[in-house]
Amino acid sequence: MNGIGIAEAVLLSVFLGATLPSIAQTSSADQLKASSLEDLTQMQISVSSFARRSEDLEKTPAAVYVITSEQIEHSAAASIPDLLRMVPGVQVAQINAYTWAVTARGFNNQFADRLLVLLDGRTIYSEIFYGVNWDEIDIPLSTIDRIEVVRGPGAAVWGTNAVNGVVNIITKPVRHTIGTSVTSQASNLLQETTIHYAGALTERSQFSLDLTGNHRRALVDSDGVQAFDGQHAQRLGGHIDWQPNLRDTVSISGDLYRETQHADLLQPLASSSSQFYSQALSGGFILSRWERKAATSELVFQAYYDRQVLFELNNHGVTQTGDLDVQNHFHAGAKNDIVFGGELRLGSNQFNGSPRVTLLPVYNTYLVASFAQDEITLVPNKLFATVGTKVQDGTLAGFQAQPSVRLLWAPVTGQSLWAAASHAAVDTPVAEIGLDLDEIVGTSNGLPVVSLLDGNPAIKPEFVDAYEAGYRTHLRHDLSLDFAAFYNVNSRLIGTISGTPQPGMQYGPDVEVPTTYVNGYSARSAGLEAAMSWKPSRHLDLAGSYTWMQAHGKQTTAGDLQINNSWSSPRNSGSLSASWALPRGWRANSFLQYVEKLTDTSPSFHGSTPGQEIGGYARLDLHLSHSLGRHLDLDAGGTNLLSPRHLEFGDNSGLNTCLEVPRSLYVKAKVSF
Repeated sequence: MNGIGIAEAVLLSVFLGATLPSIAQTSSADQLKASSLEDLTQMQISVSSFARRSEDLEKTPAAVYVITSEQIEHSAAASIPDLLRMVPGVQVAQINAYTWAVTARGFNNQFADRLLVLLDGRTIYSEIFYGVNWDEIDIPLSTIDRIEVVRGPGAAVWGTNAVNGVVNIITKPVRHTIGTSVTSQASNLLQETTIHYAGALTERSQFSLDLTGNHRRALVDSDGVQAFDGQHAQRLGGHIDWQPNLRDTVSISGDLYRETQHADLLQPLASSSSQFYSQALSGGFILSRWERKAATSELVFQAYYDRQVLFELNNHGVTQTGDLDVQNHFHAGAKNDIVFGGELRLGSNQFNGSPRVTLLPVYNTYLVASFAQDEITLVPNKLFATVGTKVQDGTLAGFQAQPSVRLLWAPVTGQSLWAAASHAAVDTPVAEIGLDLDEIVGTSNGLPVVSLLDGNPAIKPEFVDAYEAGYRTHLRHDLSLDFAAFYNVNSRLIGTISGTPQPGMQYGPDVEVPTTYVNGYSARSAGLEAAMSWKPSRHLDLAGSYTWMQAHGKQTTAGDLQINNSWSSPRNSGSLSASWALPRGWRANSFLQYVEKLTDTSPSFHGSTPGQEIGGYARLDLHLSHSLGRHLDLDAGGTNLLSPRHLEFGDNSGLNTCLEVPRSLYVKAKVSF
């Protein structure tokens, strides 16, 4: 048995040895009776991401899943994308050490732009490269209070890009983190240390500082050889909370980060002299938020400024965003619960590229939007209708109205059925408007074949018409089930069309293929999602999820179409998790996930199932923790324990080789003062 095998055996033995005693304990009827109703049910969970106001999860007419701070603390996950693996309907695949493909309900790739991601109300989105840079929000998981995930369109209140879902990451209030701590984690994939300090400024104000440094080590190729894709990152974050009176709350937060990322190109670009290169990412933000709460109303003002700088393949991109958002929530009589607001966003994108990879040198953007949503009580405590829309005009998506109509029926306490119809749109990325990319893609008769990819200023935004239905029930006070079904009609999807090859002199004598972006295909997708939560005793929590999905595409324009956004989702996937509270401060947790093979991660369009196949896989994560008094917490665990390594996604970008995720063992210690 090799070294890693011995370590796994020891870890599994400790895990099983610690959990077996708890199985006998959970059968105790006395302990079950001693548990409070709040301990045994999820009925009390409130969410704010669907309607931009707090409401009970069971009364929300949408597919919503909440990852709590307790679940985060008891997980072996080392990143936000890893946490999202437990959410039904969400597809997560790791591409390299610092890059993920994450989306909901299909259309997944490295640059997926149909999932709106928010961090404390700040939109995480790159207008230049589009999609979410998940490493931009590589914050310490211990600072997160909860993650609310809405599957399906949320554009009626959140606007563009809230097409297939909304991920709202909400950090902890400073008053809940008072003290000093040092947390350090080490594994064969990640070394990370976070220093946290929080204290009181005055009787009614608090502040916190977090300093984090990490090193994500490279993944491996199909032969198990380590690639060149690691990452070094440093991050400094600060937060101030002020409660001047019982009605008002003021919050100011900011972040500065710097990263160095390595990459191994599948083939050298003409603008790159080496197959291996490093890129730098840096940036920061400052956000302020004021909330005033009264008995029947709530007013919120929020403003933020965000700046990101990226050096990649001899290209220098700077994105700056300023955003002002205001919303008001109030009750109009006994039957109308209304939330409305407006937003102004200004963006500046500057790009200085190599002669072979350029964007528009300066591309300024704007977004002006307003929204309104009304929850109408048709039958008190039984039947509710929710009607809303966001109307906006902007540079990247033009004028858009994104309405939604929803109905919820609660026939008895603990049961609800809901249905919805929505329309949502996607921003058109700057790259698809102003890109100029010259890339050698092969040879023909001894001459290089050059793809001349140009942006298309006439491109139109993609959109979806979505239809959903769901059912929630509490079979008992300790057992809940949640089901959702959807059918999406996706239109004006963007791909690239290649023209007739012709002789040229871009690289001396060569063969040049003109290529441009077009609205080239449509797709229809359908799926079922299920989630289960069961707390049979105060010591044991069980949860499970299952997702079934399929999609079919249709080319709508003539020519050789290459897809930019394949749906890239497994037909079947699911997970099971268990968490045991053990005697003397011990806790054990497990997470088992199965993902069926992907058959559509290739950028070539071949009808209903575009073609590169990624094999299915199962992964097992284990986590064991122990508290030694108030000042020391110890954690140990492992991820991907069922196989030495596995492939999760193909190469959508054309830049990275296909890398596999290896198994990992880790230890973590937190010292509190």
